[in-house]
Amino acid sequence: HKIIDGPESDKYVEYALSFDHAYSYKEIQKLLDKKDTKWIWVDAESDEDIESKNEREANGEPSEPFYRGNIFGYQNDGESKWQSPQFLINTLKSSELYGHYKDTANNTLKILKKDNPKLRPEKVKIIGAVVTGTPSELKKYQNKKFIRASSLGATIDQY
Repeated sequence: HKIIDGPESDKYVEYALSFDHAYSYKEIQKLLDKKDTKWIWVDAESDEDIESKNEREANGEPSEPFYRGNIFGYQNDGESKWQSPQFLINTLKSSELYGHYKDTANNTLKILKKDNPKLRPEKVKIIGAVVTGTPSELKKYQNKKFIRASSLGATIDQY
Protein backbone atom coordinates (compact mmCIF):
# COMPACT_ATOMS: atom_id res chain seq x y z
CA HIS A 1 0.00 0.00 0.00
CA LYS A 2 1.07 3.56 -0.56
CA ILE A 3 1.23 5.76 2.47
CA ILE A 4 2.23 8.99 0.77
CA ASP A 5 0.36 10.03 -2.31
CA GLY A 6 -0.77 13.52 -3.03
CA PRO A 7 0.08 16.27 -0.59
CA GLU A 8 2.72 18.66 -1.82
CA SER A 9 6.12 18.94 -0.18
CA ASP A 10 5.24 22.26 1.47
CA LYS A 11 2.63 20.48 3.62
CA TYR A 12 2.83 18.95 7.05
CA VAL A 13 0.75 15.76 7.24
CA GLU A 14 -0.56 13.33 9.81
CA TYR A 15 -1.01 9.60 9.18
CA ALA A 16 -2.70 7.01 11.36
CA LEU A 17 -0.94 3.66 11.04
CA SER A 18 -2.49 0.28 11.89
CA PHE A 19 0.01 -2.49 12.41
CA ASP A 20 -0.15 -6.03 11.02
CA HIS A 21 -0.16 -7.37 14.60
CA ALA A 22 0.48 -6.14 18.12
CA TYR A 23 4.04 -5.09 18.95
CA SER A 24 5.83 -4.44 22.22
CA TYR A 25 7.08 -1.04 23.29
CA LYS A 26 10.67 -2.08 22.50
CA GLU A 27 9.72 -3.38 19.04
CA ILE A 28 7.95 -0.12 18.16
CA GLN A 29 11.10 1.82 18.94
CA LYS A 30 12.87 -0.14 16.20
CA LEU A 31 10.06 0.25 13.65
CA LEU A 32 9.18 3.94 14.03
CA ASP A 33 11.17 7.14 14.24
CA LYS A 34 10.50 8.75 17.63
CA LYS A 35 10.52 12.28 16.22
CA ASP A 36 7.64 11.38 13.84
CA THR A 37 5.57 9.42 16.37
CA LYS A 38 3.00 11.60 18.15
CA TRP A 39 0.46 9.05 19.41
CA ILE A 40 0.62 5.34 20.25
CA TRP A 41 -2.49 3.12 20.23
CA VAL A 42 -2.73 0.15 22.54
CA ASP A 43 -4.83 -2.99 22.22
CA ALA A 44 -7.66 -2.25 24.65
CA GLU A 45 -10.58 -3.77 22.77
CA SER A 46 -12.49 -6.46 24.64
CA ASP A 47 -12.79 -9.95 23.18
CA GLU A 48 -16.58 -9.54 23.25
CA ASP A 49 -16.45 -6.37 21.11
CA ILE A 50 -14.12 -7.95 18.57
CA GLU A 51 -16.20 -11.16 18.44
CA SER A 52 -19.40 -9.15 17.94
CA LYS A 53 -17.87 -7.13 15.08
CA ASN A 54 -16.56 -10.31 13.43
CA GLU A 55 -19.97 -12.03 13.72
CA ARG A 56 -21.77 -9.06 12.16
CA GLU A 57 -19.30 -9.04 9.28
CA ALA A 58 -19.63 -12.82 8.78
CA ASN A 59 -23.43 -12.43 8.62
CA GLY A 60 -23.14 -9.75 5.96
CA GLU A 61 -24.21 -7.00 8.34
CA PRO A 62 -22.34 -3.72 8.33
CA SER A 63 -19.73 -3.79 11.04
CA GLU A 64 -19.62 -0.88 13.41
CA PRO A 65 -16.26 0.83 13.23
CA PHE A 66 -14.14 1.23 16.29
CA TYR A 67 -15.00 4.71 17.38
CA ARG A 68 -12.80 7.30 19.02
CA GLY A 69 -14.23 6.72 22.49
CA ASN A 70 -13.01 3.13 22.64
CA ILE A 71 -9.59 3.51 21.08
CA PHE A 72 -6.99 4.01 23.76
CA GLY A 73 -3.48 5.25 23.55
CA TYR A 74 -1.16 7.94 24.72
CA GLN A 75 0.79 10.88 23.45
CA ASN A 76 4.43 10.41 22.57
CA ASP A 77 6.78 13.37 23.00
CA GLY A 78 9.03 12.35 20.15
CA GLU A 79 11.32 15.33 20.50
CA SER A 80 13.10 14.14 23.62
CA LYS A 81 12.39 10.47 24.33
CA TRP A 82 9.97 7.60 23.79
CA GLN A 83 6.98 7.71 26.17
CA SER A 84 6.51 4.40 27.98
CA PRO A 85 3.12 2.67 28.18
CA GLN A 86 3.51 3.27 31.94
CA PHE A 87 2.22 6.79 31.23
CA LEU A 88 -1.12 5.35 30.01
CA ILE A 89 -1.32 2.89 32.91
CA ASN A 90 -0.73 5.70 35.43
CA THR A 91 -3.34 7.89 33.74
CA LEU A 92 -5.94 5.11 33.81
CA LYS A 93 -5.23 4.53 37.52
CA SER A 94 -5.48 8.24 38.34
CA SER A 95 -7.65 9.22 41.29
CA GLU A 96 -8.59 12.38 39.37
CA LEU A 97 -10.88 10.44 37.03
CA TYR A 98 -14.55 10.32 38.01
CA GLY A 99 -17.95 9.16 36.76
CA HIS A 100 -18.05 7.78 33.22
CA TYR A 101 -14.31 8.42 32.77
CA LYS A 102 -13.43 6.37 35.85
CA ASP A 103 -15.71 3.52 34.67
CA THR A 104 -14.11 3.58 31.22
CA ALA A 105 -10.61 3.66 32.75
CA ASN A 106 -11.41 0.71 35.04
CA ASN A 107 -12.83 -1.28 32.11
CA THR A 108 -9.74 -0.53 30.01
CA LEU A 109 -7.43 -1.59 32.86
CA LYS A 110 -9.42 -4.84 33.13
CA ILE A 111 -8.90 -5.51 29.41
CA LEU A 112 -5.18 -4.68 29.63
CA LYS A 113 -4.80 -7.01 32.65
CA LYS A 114 -6.28 -9.97 30.76
CA ASP A 115 -2.94 -10.81 29.11
CA ASN A 116 -0.81 -8.72 31.46
CA PRO A 117 -2.08 -9.21 35.05
CA LYS A 118 0.70 -7.12 36.63
CA LEU A 119 0.32 -4.32 34.04
CA ARG A 120 3.97 -4.39 33.07
CA PRO A 121 4.55 -1.62 30.50
CA GLU A 122 6.83 -3.81 28.39
CA LYS A 123 3.94 -6.26 27.91
CA VAL A 124 1.37 -3.71 26.71
CA LYS A 125 0.35 -4.54 23.14
CA ILE A 126 0.76 -1.65 20.70
CA ILE A 127 -1.44 -1.86 17.59
CA GLY A 128 -0.94 1.47 15.86
CA ALA A 129 0.48 4.97 15.89
CA VAL A 130 0.03 8.46 14.51
CA VAL A 131 3.04 9.90 12.72
CA THR A 132 3.50 13.46 11.48
CA GLY A 133 5.94 15.21 9.17
CA THR A 134 6.38 16.32 5.60
CA PRO A 135 5.52 13.82 2.86
CA SER A 136 9.23 13.32 2.16
CA GLU A 137 9.95 12.67 5.87
CA LEU A 138 7.16 10.08 6.08
CA LYS A 139 8.01 8.28 2.83
CA LYS A 140 10.16 5.89 4.87
CA TYR A 141 6.92 4.25 6.09
CA GLN A 142 5.69 3.47 2.58
CA ASN A 143 5.29 -0.23 1.77
CA LYS A 144 6.51 -1.42 5.18
CA LYS A 145 5.29 -4.93 5.99
CA PHE A 146 4.46 -4.03 9.59
CA ILE A 147 1.87 -1.45 8.44
CA ARG A 148 -1.45 -3.12 7.62
CA ALA A 149 -3.28 0.10 6.78
CA SER A 150 -2.77 3.85 6.90
CA SER A 151 -5.08 6.81 6.78
CA LEU A 152 -4.28 10.41 5.98
CA GLY A 153 -5.39 12.76 8.76
CA ALA A 154 -4.79 16.47 9.04
CA THR A 155 -2.84 18.26 6.32
CA ILE A 156 -1.63 21.82 6.87
CA ASP A 157 0.72 24.31 5.26
CA GLN A 158 4.20 23.94 6.67
CA TYR A 159 4.84 27.66 7.01
